[in-house]
Amino acid sequence: MSSKEAYLACRFPDAEKPSYYRCLSSSEEMASMVWATFSGDRKFFTREEIRENDFPEIDLSEFNSDNQAVEKEQYTELVQNAVAFIRNTSLEKVVVSRSKLIKIDQNFGVKKFFDTLCQSFPSAFVYLLSYENECWLGASPELLLQHKNDKLHTVSLAGTRWSGESSPWTAKENEEQAWVTRYLLENLLSIGAGKIQIKGPYTRKAGHLEHLCTDISASQPKRGDIFGWANALHPTPAVCGYPPKTAMKFILENETYNRSYYAGYLGLANDGGSHFFVNLRCMKVFKNVALLFAGGGITIDSDPEKEWEETEEKMRVLRSLIS
Repeated sequence: MSSKEAYLACRFPDAEKPSYYRCLSSSEEMASMVWATFSGDRKFFTREEIRENDFPEIDLSEFNSDNQAVEKEQYTELVQNAVAFIRNTSLEKVVVSRSKLIKIDQNFGVKKFFDTLCQSFPSAFVYLLSYENECWLGASPELLLQHKNDKLHTVSLAGTRWSGESSPWTAKENEEQAWVTRYLLENLLSIGAGKIQIKGPYTRKAGHLEHLCTDISASQPKRGDIFGWANALHPTPAVCGYPPKTAMKFILENETYNRSYYAGYLGLANDGGSHFFVNLRCMKVFKNVALLFAGGGITIDSDPEKEWEETEEKMRVLRSLIS
């Protein structure tokens, strides 16, 4: 595989079967796919659909020290610093995250695990992407932007818990939901979208989990294109914080590792409809180890120990499938 070549397997939410692509680096003007980091670096590709049998075996790279795991002491200190920063500034919420290394079997098959994710998360966007000696897998519940029939659709998603809980969503979860919704509405208006319609918030089930969501639809802006519109919405307060610029500055200056493509987004553009998904519930895979990611929204009342436990719980979703 050349440095300009990528391979993508993906299964859209509730689709019957996956699609497989060979992708080549391209300019934004020629692109039909984008792979973006959390901090905004974007890689553009053209893509050619291939048969499943032509999807290559993925040669996993050796783990290197550039991919850091974040230990408990580091993360709880980060949460403490975030709470102190919120107390003394206009920042209302910041999403701080961490990574965790786990061992995987030497016979771990990325394609087989992709199939497992498809079965486990029928309502998620499931993907396997191999590019520049990196291999990423994920099952994202979060739509960033959809474009179809001259209309835009996005989802404000903030709040995740195990299915079957009878208690109402907490005040914090509802407040975080409102921040994400407000941000998306403001940014849709800023790119020229009109005729905005809102449905929610409501609880959406996704396998063993459920999310607090609000659907937002709007008419297509008269200027720009799908890549620009999607980029204008990212990062949302669900993965960054509120206000976003202040939250982003805190994250880049205080997190002790590089998020890379975690909490970035992956988008496929088609004439018949384009879909962009936030890269959550994901992992980066190496020989014998995988790097998992999770974060939590920190507010003035956050408890560092509980925030650590929340990230452990979020990572348990993928860890249980690996083991």
